[in-house]
Amino acid sequence: MSRIPTVEEFVVHGKPLEYWKNNASEDYMKTPISVLKYITTLEEASLEVAKMHVGYALKEVIEKAFIIIDGNSYEDIKLDKDSILNAYPLDNIK
Repeated sequence: MSRIPTVEEFVVHGKPLEYWKNNASEDYMKTPISVLKYITTLEEASLEVAKMHVGYALKEVIEKAFIIIDGNSYEDIKLDKDSILNAYPLDNIK
């Protein structure tokens, strides 16, 4: 799995300086990023980063989830919940 950027990395490093200059509501020479624009951009980026994490988490579940067969009938086949819950550690989200 490749590393997913943090929200701040996604926002600040994901956009060139020219973008911030063109979108800042204050003098970018004194304040590179207006606070309101920065907060709005962080909120938008948070959603994008969350979507990335959900996508990676689902892929990990597909690869790591397994079933338990405890008998000979379909009723004896169970999905191992721990394998799903532990497939994508929360430590991956920063």
